[in-house]
Amino acid sequence: MKKIVSIFVLFLSFTGFVFCSDQADLNKELHRLDTEYERYLQEGDFINAEKTAMLFLQYQLSDYYKGLAYSWLATIYTRLGRYNDAISSLKKIESLKLSEGEKYYMVPYVYASQAVVFERRRSYFQAIEYTDKAIRLCKEVQSDEKYFKEALATSYHNMGTYYNPLGEYNTALKYFALSMEFKEDNGLAEKAMTLNTMAKSYVGLGDFIKAEDLFRKSIETGISENGNKYFKLIDLCYNYGEFLQNQGRFREAFAMFNNSLKRSLELYGSKHNQTSVIYGFIARNHLLSGNVDSAIYFYQKSLISIVSTFNETDIAKNPEIDSSFLDTKLMNSLKGKSNALEVLASRQSGDQKLKTLELSLNTIVLALDFIDAIRNNDPSEENMMYITGIEKETYLSALRIASSIYHLSNDELMLKRMYSIALRAKAAVLKNQITGNNLLYSSALPEKIRTKLLNLSSNIAGYNKLILDENSKVSPNASMISLWQDDLFEMKKQKEGLADSISKVFPQYFSVLRKTTPVPLELIQKELEKDETIIDYFISNKYVDGKRKLYMFLVDRKKISLIERDVDSLFSKNASVLHSMADPLSDKRAVTGYFRSCTSALYYFYQNLILPAEGFLRGKRLIIIPDEEINWLPFEAFLKEAPGKDKNDFDGLHFLLKDYKFSHSYSASLLVSDPQKSGGTKVYSFSPYYGVLSGYDSLDGAMGEINNISNLMGGESFTFNKATKAAFLKSLSRPGIFHLAMHSITDSINSLYSYLQFDANNEGSESAKLYNYEISLSKVNSPLIVLSSCNSGTGNMFSGEGQLSLARSFILAGASSVVKTAWEVNDDSGSEIITRFYYYLSKGKSKDKALQLAKLDYIDNASPMLRDPYYWAAYEILGDNGPISGNEGKIVTIVTILIILSGVLYYYSRRRKIFPASPR
Repeated sequence: MKKIVSIFVLFLSFTGFVFCSDQADLNKELHRLDTEYERYLQEGDFINAEKTAMLFLQYQLSDYYKGLAYSWLATIYTRLGRYNDAISSLKKIESLKLSEGEKYYMVPYVYASQAVVFERRRSYFQAIEYTDKAIRLCKEVQSDEKYFKEALATSYHNMGTYYNPLGEYNTALKYFALSMEFKEDNGLAEKAMTLNTMAKSYVGLGDFIKAEDLFRKSIETGISENGNKYFKLIDLCYNYGEFLQNQGRFREAFAMFNNSLKRSLELYGSKHNQTSVIYGFIARNHLLSGNVDSAIYFYQKSLISIVSTFNETDIAKNPEIDSSFLDTKLMNSLKGKSNALEVLASRQSGDQKLKTLELSLNTIVLALDFIDAIRNNDPSEENMMYITGIEKETYLSALRIASSIYHLSNDELMLKRMYSIALRAKAAVLKNQITGNNLLYSSALPEKIRTKLLNLSSNIAGYNKLILDENSKVSPNASMISLWQDDLFEMKKQKEGLADSISKVFPQYFSVLRKTTPVPLELIQKELEKDETIIDYFISNKYVDGKRKLYMFLVDRKKISLIERDVDSLFSKNASVLHSMADPLSDKRAVTGYFRSCTSALYYFYQNLILPAEGFLRGKRLIIIPDEEINWLPFEAFLKEAPGKDKNDFDGLHFLLKDYKFSHSYSASLLVSDPQKSGGTKVYSFSPYYGVLSGYDSLDGAMGEINNISNLMGGESFTFNKATKAAFLKSLSRPGIFHLAMHSITDSINSLYSYLQFDANNEGSESAKLYNYEISLSKVNSPLIVLSSCNSGTGNMFSGEGQLSLARSFILAGASSVVKTAWEVNDDSGSEIITRFYYYLSKGKSKDKALQLAKLDYIDNASPMLRDPYYWAAYEILGDNGPISGNEGKIVTIVTILIILSGVLYYYSRRRKIFPASPR
């Protein structure tokens, strides 16, 4: 943790406050609160410290003393990892009316503290901006006070550490040099850490000679400044050791790591997370230098060090995951041990190889359990960032190891276990969307319950963080840890009680959460029709030796199959070509080479994503579950044959649409859902009018589209100023089809805030926006939602997260299926396709069949120029793909009965001819 000089230290140096004599009683009370706050802070009782600061603010105070109380709160919230609250408290200080002298002391602290919070969130540009402001304010003071000198030196150092992750190493070095100069000129401490971080900058620049010189100097300086017992020498030594390790100088690295280990054992003992980290470094050094057995031995030591109740030296044993101990350093030890075991297995054969791989798999699955434990126990912001960064990589490691076992054993149970890992990964993505605190801001939760739940969740995460931080110290305070554990127990009990209240007031939240739970393969297979096959894709998000691993799981009613492929950069390049194909600007399609690059990409993906699977398909209905950039791809537009060299338009091309009916899902687990909604033939259509001043283009084809749908299906239309958000939410519980012909806006930063734009009355009104998070927590009782809007299926695609979209939110909220758009649709072609889609639905066709026929009709009737997939491939079916009314099944039944009756009548008529009736 970086040191930041806090004005709070200055505040605590006062023995009391000076108040007017006519406020003697108030002065006494405020002094009591100040004393109590200091005591609570020292005791680590942050709940009461927060209450004391809040009570302090209730009195009539000058702005300076309000600033003092807000600084208390900022200190508490930062310690607890409640960064939003910390920033909020610091910003309140900025708004106060302070004298020039007061500003000199308080405002630099505010900006520097905000910078630290931004750095912890990895928002480095904001951290730099706020630190720069703090530096300028400190320099303006021109004071010889030690406080300002330390503040400047620390701010210069921090500025360098903010530039390093951005790769701005020369700029970082400039600030480190200023920090060193200031420390040397003013006799300030902590020069060793600045030298160490300077060394890392030179590593980034590739100047390894200068870097090594500074690593050595940092250790020498640390000893000269603080002696051999200086606790930061542990970090200084293993940082230098890691540098040597990366240079391939393993013997010298061992010496540094052993030096660091010796100091850690002396200061912290064998049962400490710092000691565990160093064992991990030593283990990795052995692994890189080829000593696999030693690597496994030291990874086991690392596990023993970090888990107080685990002492098994047998490498076949692993610790149990305890939700009360969520130090992410344990995750690194588990992953390291699994990797080392996998390397060991590569040197073995036969049963021994299988046994080692199974142990490796069990260890990495334990790491996945650990991720779940973190997610389910109110994780701090740092922990959530950590697991988001390593989650996909960990799932891929588990799949890779399980795949090795499967190919060695040919055991179908292992193949099923592989798929359960993939299902778990997709389910985790869904859960991440639902459990975000932002979703709790739905109006469905009463304000009192919502506020209490958020505070409890934040404090539980904060107290877990406090316990871990305290355990990291040289001499952990056992009484503090015991106090925090008691507080944690009480907070968790309160949260359990609150959960019961929420389940009564708002059962939909828990209903949605249940949908994120992965289900057994057998249940998924029972949901499939005999002609349906799931193709579930799972692809690595990182290159290894220029390749990415692609897994294709094929699931039908009776079996599961696996196809594995390695793909290179051409995969991502072609995906980008098709992603850009969806650009609504028509001149993009007029550019020379567009046709050739587009069709080449469409043919490439047929060869790589469908052709290898065709031998495993049971029928012509495919359920696609994408991953990463596969989300962008229009499967129906894939080409079975590359166009000839002389071909220059899309007329007559063999699109995959002609051969298969497609539907999509975010996870196979979502296919096991509530029974098909009944009574769903009535259509509720919504289409606002976007005036000239609204900022949105008018949807000229929407009214004709709605009129056609009403004629085909019947229903109720909400158009112009009737198409309001309130009217839609009121109608949503009805078991009908909902057709939304309107604009959808994608939030490029946070897809939770993407929204559908209903009629605003007062243009741009916030009340007309239906946000993504609101949809997730609505109760939808519909067999079909049709999002005939722009970009309804798109959203941020983070590594391992897929696309967070409006369409997904409707599925999670209870809709059986959704028709979404993968890009901004053309108004004319979109209306034509959707109208034909409803026509075939009204005839009892399944949804995937209806959409296939609608698109084929469009292609058959469109001019050659308009057969470009841009005009027809945007619409996709998500979720259940059965017929709406069940007419198709009824027709089959009626026809069957008629055939049987005809047969019976024919039989009896023939019988009468052969055996005429006897005369009376």
